[in-house]
Amino acid sequence: MWTKRFLFLLIMVAGIGVASAETLSMRGVKGNGRMQREQRQVGRFDRIVSLGSMDVRVQQSPSAQGVVVEAEANVLPLVETMVRGGVLTIKYKSGSSFSTRRGVRITVTTPVLRSAELRGSGDLHFARGFRQPSLEVSLAGSGDVSFADAAIDGDLLVNVKGSGDVEGQVMTGGNVRITLLGSGDVSLSLGRPQSVGASLNGSGDVNLRGETLHAVLSSAGSGDISCRQLTARRAEVTFRGSGDGELSVIERLDIRLTGSSDFVCYGKPAIGEHQVSRSASFRTVPRKP
Repeated sequence: MWTKRFLFLLIMVAGIGVASAETLSMRGVKGNGRMQREQRQVGRFDRIVSLGSMDVRVQQSPSAQGVVVEAEANVLPLVETMVRGGVLTIKYKSGSSFSTRRGVRITVTTPVLRSAELRGSGDLHFARGFRQPSLEVSLAGSGDVSFADAAIDGDLLVNVKGSGDVEGQVMTGGNVRITLLGSGDVSLSLGRPQSVGASLNGSGDVNLRGETLHAVLSSAGSGDISCRQLTARRAEVTFRGSGDGELSVIERLDIRLTGSSDFVCYGKPAIGEHQVSRSASFRTVPRKP
């Protein structure tokens, strides 16, 4: 009887020891400083979701698709890259926790990319020469998104819900829609898009540059929409919050300020609809030749 109980206790202790060792192997990893590079075999994808602290670089390729992971040798196995339903998901293994001396870098090569979503603290960078028919970028973490002389022939959609920033140069030929709900900032040079829409409902700022036929700016937050270097032929502006704004307009401006905002229009457009509350201010400033 006592022998059976003793054996049972030994088995239980051994089991706990194995489980503890597995937990430590997952949770107690410290980067060894030796960087390794690994080419991952993945299926076809046209969307990316990044969920961790790794930095992701996206580069254009005429036909090839691939994923390269660079990390310290003992951290590399903790980085997962998987494709399901055309979505490439980049994340760390569930339950893993580690410290790294040199960070984790992911290089994604693809001919086609429809959307990219960043939910972690890592950054997402679109390399020089990146060009797509259209693109949707979503940011819900603290990481930043940057463009280095990219080109989007059609529509560009940018959604920011976190504290990270979106910046850079991306030449667009279609419609640009920017939605900012967090504390992150958006600063983009856009070239000559057909239309530009910017909606702000957070504390972050929006700064846009370029030329467009039609601009629609709306704000219900405390952040500013600073678009002095964005020139629109026609524009509609609706501000209900405390954030300020500015825009260059050539032909016609409809403006509604029902909060405490200050708005400056650069140029001498015809003023269409005009509604400015007592706590708000609106003025036009001639553009310098």
